[in-house]
Amino acid sequence: MLDALTLVMAYYDNAQMLHRHCREWAQYPKVLRDRLHIIIVDDASPQFPAAVVLEEHKADLPKLLQLYRVKPNIPWNQDGARNLAMMKCKTVWAFMTDMDHLLPADQVRKVFEFPAMMGQYYMPDQHLTNGQSLNRPHPNSYLMSRPDFWTMGGYDEDFAGYYGTDGNFRRCAKGAGLVELSIKDFHTVVYRQTDIWDANTKDWGRKLTEYHVSYNPVLRKKLRLAPYRAERPVRFEYSQVL
Repeated sequence: MLDALTLVMAYYDNAQMLHRHCREWAQYPKVLRDRLHIIIVDDASPQFPAAVVLEEHKADLPKLLQLYRVKPNIPWNQDGARNLAMMKCKTVWAFMTDMDHLLPADQVRKVFEFPAMMGQYYMPDQHLTNGQSLNRPHPNSYLMSRPDFWTMGGYDEDFAGYYGTDGNFRRCAKGAGLVELSIKDFHTVVYRQTDIWDANTKDWGRKLTEYHVSYNPVLRKKLRLAPYRAERPVRFEYSQVL
């Protein structure tokens, strides 16, 4: 059982989705809210800063919530945002997930009760909002210890500005000796744009665009290297908002 946990999420103009998270956090049992840290990194949102959303929910927010804001607007900088959050993380264990993945109130207790072990990281099942299991883990949601995260150097920020880097993180985790396990002991709920219109980032292209890592020959070559330890995390200016 985990004594404490940090929930880590990057935010980029996902105002309505963050409202949904705040409403869910208000339903968490107090005994768990008092042990749950939340770190949100606003990745330079140009239109809807996370601080404005959180201000509307301040009476119901978990007391151990921190908000940071990245100053430069770097495309697809969620990896750097996670590095920043893990740098500020004070608990041994963290659950990193994307803004479009909700950790329901009935699942957070299961996370706290999960028998996590150092040297392993865990990728939970994902359900749709109608309750249907996708029977596969989300490739970018991880229950991982902070020491293990930094053993592998965190995320490689050479890839900042490009989409499609999840596999490289997992490849380097394996190279660092970490064991990846897919689990169904708890799950997230994934929100599509048909559920909440701003659940996903829209400003930057993904596959088949200039923002995909496959279009950068230098990074494409790096993906073919042996697993390595990432270096120089948090290469951008930021400020603490809350």
